[in-house]
Amino acid sequence: MRLNRRLMLFFGLLVALPLVTVGLVAYMRFSSYTEKITIDNTREMIRGSLNELDMNKIGNEKIADQLLMNRMVRSALATTEQGGDKYAQYVDKEQLRLLIASMIDSFNVRGIVIKGVNGQTIDSGVERPVTLDDFGNVAQAATIRESQGENVWVVMDKDVLAYSPALHIPSLYMIRTMFDVDHVRNKLGYSIVQIDYGRLQSILKKSVPGQGGFALLTDRDGNVLCTTQDTGASVGARLDPDIANRADEPGGGQFRHTADREDYLVLHEKSALSGWSVIEFIPYRNITGKSAEIRNFAFLLTFVCMAAAALIAVPLARHITRPIVALHKMMKGFGRGDLEIRATVNRSDEIGNLQMGFNVMADEIAKLMEQIKEEHRLRGKLELSVLQYQINPHFLFNTLESINWMAHRSGNREIGEMITALARFFRIGLSRGNEFITIREELEHVRHYLLISQIRYRDSFNYRLHSDPAIESYMTLKVILQPIVENAIKYGLRKNEPGGLIDIDGRLTPDGIVLTVTDNGRGMPPGTLAQLRSMLESGEPPGEFKSGVGLLNIHKRIQIAYGEAYGVAVDSVPDRGTSVRVTIPAAAETRINEPFQ
Repeated sequence: MRLNRRLMLFFGLLVALPLVTVGLVAYMRFSSYTEKITIDNTREMIRGSLNELDMNKIGNEKIADQLLMNRMVRSALATTEQGGDKYAQYVDKEQLRLLIASMIDSFNVRGIVIKGVNGQTIDSGVERPVTLDDFGNVAQAATIRESQGENVWVVMDKDVLAYSPALHIPSLYMIRTMFDVDHVRNKLGYSIVQIDYGRLQSILKKSVPGQGGFALLTDRDGNVLCTTQDTGASVGARLDPDIANRADEPGGGQFRHTADREDYLVLHEKSALSGWSVIEFIPYRNITGKSAEIRNFAFLLTFVCMAAAALIAVPLARHITRPIVALHKMMKGFGRGDLEIRATVNRSDEIGNLQMGFNVMADEIAKLMEQIKEEHRLRGKLELSVLQYQINPHFLFNTLESINWMAHRSGNREIGEMITALARFFRIGLSRGNEFITIREELEHVRHYLLISQIRYRDSFNYRLHSDPAIESYMTLKVILQPIVENAIKYGLRKNEPGGLIDIDGRLTPDGIVLTVTDNGRGMPPGTLAQLRSMLESGEPPGEFKSGVGLLNIHKRIQIAYGEAYGVAVDSVPDRGTSVRVTIPAAAETRINEPFQ
């Protein structure tokens, strides 16, 4: 079936769809989506509030730890005020009071009281020093008495640190029994830290969406520590057993709950860090309140859209398919071999993008066809060159061997040795067209070059060549040392002066294999050395500086083959000599003409 007929059939089916079905589906999907979005957003807000509450709890407990670990506090709780220097005792007590007072603003702390078993009391300047008797009626009273140094969180409906506390205003406390850290069985007393309840309530309110909902903060035992309800109802009491059991599921969750003729969606999350839980109560009317309006609007909108679709289905289908059909005909013509055909781009929409894409594809295919033709032509030339390279080295070696035989026959040993070294020099340098050879072969290659150079320069210099035998089986790019040695002979050593020395060293280091060529010649001026190093770093000769091009070529070859971590480095001291280091990886095997991986 053609595309335009499919489009007209599609629009016809849309018009035929019953209005009620469309509206009902829209209503159900919207309701489900609204509930899902509400749950996801609320759960994210709960987790954010729970993380912030965890951070505050950790900060508050650090204060209790600091009080316990402070030597002045422990000393005051372990001794009495009887006897001794009264003034010194007064100064120590004031210093402790100032220390504790400095902690008040930390993590929303409102007051601190420390009571020792020796009768000592240290506080931050509260109105009424509180004792454990003030917490005898709370749900955690037994936990406080049996605590072995853990922090116990308690909420009360009044401020017990005030002489005339206002009732029904929740206050939160962190109580801890203090033991001597040096003698863990020695009980020193207890600390009571009053936490700003309003701050915890404001953090908890961040997780409450909309009107009518509320949240509870409970400890691991189900005691309500904080609520977003301003009345403070249920604070300090234990959570309803049914809710507590269902909200204690690991990993968080949700369930439906009815209270006071109101249906709630209950979301709960429990912190693995603190053991605290946030339980969120969201009225279902907040979620579904707009659903009826959305349903009626969906019915009306669907009816209008379907009526309009029925009127424009036929011309719209033709308008959409006309350029697509034309592009299809062009593609068929291109497939039959008409490589010059191109589409006229007269639109800026997706169809226009298709037309431009077709033109780009056609241009690329035409270009690739030309490249393939050119590659076939070059391949023939390369095959011919390969045959020539296979013939020329054999001819060169055979000619050198003939000259060597003639030199020996005429008794000219020096010429024979030079010809033999030259033949071996070329044999290793050509190496059957391979780009990589062993380090043993590379060192042998440079040794033959040195032999030839010694004969040429009438033994005006000596050389030393030594390497770690362990590296000689590793692979390297060929002909990387000979140009460096040639530079050392031509430009490094002092001409017509005996005593010249070229030292070639190879060894294995943690950075790879390092091949070093050192001479005891003139060295370089600092300016020349700086220019040479800049050239190696940038890859281009700076300005008119043309020296060291051979070193730059070696450096580039190494970096192309092995990466930027390897290459050539130069050190030089005027009148003392120059040292060139070549660093390559310790590669046991490298395929021919393939970069190091």
